[in-house]
Amino acid sequence: MSFSEFLQKRIFQPLRMFQTNIMGNGSGIDLNIAHPYVRLSDGTWSKIENCPTSREHGPFLASMGMSSSVNDMLSFMAAVMNQYDEEREVDVPQRLIKARSTNPLYQIGPMWNYWWTRPVNDGFENDTAYTLGWHRTTMPTAALGIGSYNRHADVEKSYLDAKTILGKDSEKRTLYGYNGIVNGFVATAYIFPEARTAIVTLSNAANAGDAGETASRIMLQALFRLKPRVSTLQPLRDARDRCLRAHETMVADWQHGRDTARFIGASKDFIGTYVGLNTIRISILAIESDDANESIRLSVVFGDNPASKCALEPYNADMLSFLPLSREALLSRGMLAWTNYKMGIFDLVRDEEDVEVAGSWWQWEPYDYPSLWVRDQAGMGPQQIQEVLDKFGQFRVGETTDFEKPMAHE
Repeated sequence: MSFSEFLQKRIFQPLRMFQTNIMGNGSGIDLNIAHPYVRLSDGTWSKIENCPTSREHGPFLASMGMSSSVNDMLSFMAAVMNQYDEEREVDVPQRLIKARSTNPLYQIGPMWNYWWTRPVNDGFENDTAYTLGWHRTTMPTAALGIGSYNRHADVEKSYLDAKTILGKDSEKRTLYGYNGIVNGFVATAYIFPEARTAIVTLSNAANAGDAGETASRIMLQALFRLKPRVSTLQPLRDARDRCLRAHETMVADWQHGRDTARFIGASKDFIGTYVGLNTIRISILAIESDDANESIRLSVVFGDNPASKCALEPYNADMLSFLPLSREALLSRGMLAWTNYKMGIFDLVRDEEDVEVAGSWWQWEPYDYPSLWVRDQAGMGPQQIQEVLDKFGQFRVGETTDFEKPMAHE
């Protein structure tokens, strides 16, 4: 069965999560969908139409392809805590799920007991780690909300400021949680196993800060009567300012590296399908130009999803850019956490033997190495694609292009 069908039958239906959905596959499900929006500078709201992956297939379904409701998520959290109590053989006064047979979840302990340590130098040095899909930490800590959109572009590490840490004078509390950021949505989910308590907040209006994480901090401070009381709104204001500054910096970097005079070659040189990471396909296509002096323009489509189409423009020698320079356009396309202009650049690779475009370097994550997306010419097989990767390398490590120069703000 498909991944979405598996989740519906094995997880969502047994837990009566009837408002939880996989990429629009909502047949027979009680759905009341909140669509993502971004607020524009004139005060109006723009609906985000772009969807990053298909409904049935694709590597993003597990991490970005689900929608749910607060009540359904609380049902899931109850099942997690109930199973965790079972595995620890904890006798609780009232079970969160009445019968064990109704809980489809197993092995919560192993999910939480393997981790990558993530120390935070906040003066408390409480245990912080990333487990299998969850962050684990102990309050008080600056690691609360470590994956939140409020941490976006926080190069100053303002979250280490003691004024923003909750419960500095309160008892220690271990929590497991996760922050989600995708296409105009933000989500926060926290579990406190010892208190058998969960907090879930969802927002469909991400712009320049994480309203969901902020709401969870308000509830957390009130629920456990944390001391001393601190402002939960000021970090949100600071996050807003950081987001705006980060976008200005990104545009300045993009403009600094641009030199269209160095761009040569015909559009046909770049048209084709490019395969990356052995899983994902992107296509560079020819489109009709509105300019009478320009017969062909280029666009890119990601993962065979027509809604993802972006216009391409010359950027530098053998480089094409699809990065929207307007912050409003960036947000409206679901490019929520973009701060590095290289995420919007295709650095094309030519084979020295025949001068044909063999692929494109693409740094699709801001802090990762660029990976090579191989141009699939005439339906190349896996072996031929691997030969190109062997020749040029799958990742470009430690290299910079000749147009890059250190910026003053870097």
